[in-house]
This record gives sequence, C-alpha cells and structure tokens, in this order.
Amino acid sequence: MTDPRFISPSSSLIRLDYKTLWLATLGGVLEFYDFIIFVFFATTIGELTKYGWRIAFLLGGIFGLISVYLRRLLSETPVFEELKARQALTAELPLKAVIRDFRPAIILSGLLTWFLAATIVVTILMTPALLEKGYHVPRLEALQANCLAIVCLCLGTTLVGWLTDRFGPACVLLVGCPVLGITAYQLYTTVGTNPALLMPLYAVVGLTVEVVAVVPYIMIEAFPAPIRFTGVSFSYNIAYAVFGGLTPLLVSWMLSFDHLAPAHYIGAVSLLGFGIGIFLFSMSRRTH
Repeated sequence: MTDPRFISPSSSLIRLDYKTLWLATLGGVLEFYDFIIFVFFATTIGELTKYGWRIAFLLGGIFGLISVYLRRLLSETPVFEELKARQALTAELPLKAVIRDFRPAIILSGLLTWFLAATIVVTILMTPALLEKGYHVPRLEALQANCLAIVCLCLGTTLVGWLTDRFGPACVLLVGCPVLGITAYQLYTTVGTNPALLMPLYAVVGLTVEVVAVVPYIMIEAFPAPIRFTGVSFSYNIAYAVFGGLTPLLVSWMLSFDHLAPAHYIGAVSLLGFGIGIFLFSMSRRTH
C-alpha cells in the first residue's frame, strides 16, 4: 500500500491531499480485491480449504521481499533532507517527543483511525459475508456487488481529493459522514425486502465510503515534519490494531440482538466523523 507519509512531502506538481488520498487508498484496495477474485474463480471450495488459503501468505512473502528491495532504491524526501541539513530533526527519541508534546494529535489520529477502520471493515470486508448469511444473497452476487462498491470507492476517492482541495477536510467530513450513515441504513434496510436493489445501493455506499480517504491528510497535517513519520505510525498502528480487531467482534455480538447492527455501527462512527469535522471546522475558524 502506498505510504502517504512519504508521498506528501514528495508531491510538488499535485497538492498533498489529492495525491495522498488517491494513491494511499487505491493501491491497497485494488490489491486486496484482485486476490479475492483470483482465489474465488480459480479454486473450488475444496481446493480453497486444502491449499488455496496459503496463496495469500505466499504472495505476502513475495511482495514483502519486493518492498524491501524497492525501499533500498528510495532516497529521502526533500523535506527530510532539508531538515537534516538545517539540523532541525529532533535530537531525542521521536516517540518520546510525540507522546510528550503531541497528545491531542495522537487522540485525534486515533479517533480518525477508528472511523476509517470501522467503515472499511464493515462496509467493504464484512458486508459480503453478512449479505450471504443474513440476507441469503448468493455468494457470487454478493462478491460482484462488493466489487462494484470497491470500484466506486476508488473512483470516489478522486472526488474527495478534489473536494478537500476546494473546501478543506472539515467540510468534507461534515457533509460526507451524514451521507455515509444514511446510505448504510438504506442498504441494510432495503436489501432484505428488495434484493434487486443490491447493486445500485451497494455502489452508492461505495461512493460514500470514500469520505474516509480524508483521514491520511488530516493525520499528516497533525504532526510537524521532524516527527511526522513516528507520530502517524504510532497513532495509526495502535488505533487500527485495537479498533480494526474489535470491530468484527463487536458487530458480530450486536447481530445477536439486531440484524441492523452493521448499519448502527456505521451510523455511530459516522457521528464520530461528523464530530471530528465540527472540531476541525471550529479550529480553522480560530486560526483565521
């Protein structure tokens, strides 16, 4: 997956938010679904159980070795080289400086990561299985709808980049989060009674999910360049490990009480994103 922390200071022809959002989201999503398509159509259920599941680990190892080789070919970003030349890099352990001086940025980045992780995990990763088990949608049809949603997600990311350039991340969250919550409820309340609307409704959800693509931009802006890599890495990885891991368990537990649990969860994190949008908007008003 493309690292926005490296892209952002390297971008000169395209504004930070547009380039970061497009590359950071598009690469990982397409890699993920390309593998699903290959395994589903190239193997039977028996073959998948016997050896097909090992393909992911094999490809992961190969891509890991390739990434190590490619990393050796990369030079440092112009921003880092300039900081190094001016001896502006932090002299102490970067993580210590992050935890001591940038706790609000850590909290903000953690909440943004929760919003991103929960939205992607539920709407993109969990929904095909939920459609099959909870709404008796055929597996192939659920995967096809999921594919369409991911394509719409990738296309919508360019729109979010443009909107972020034009109006700022706060406005994108203030408008996009309510739309995301509404479309999620529309999908889960309609597909059970009208399965023919699965494709268009899931495509619309895919388009609205792209609001999470604003997250890398906000996180990068939350930390200054000397400790940006450490700040984003620490906040994102800790929060994604916690919320990305707990989300499937929490949604599965909620399903035992309400079949609309995925929609409720997306609605809750949409409110979280909306609240962050209000916070960012108020901060921008103060600075101006």
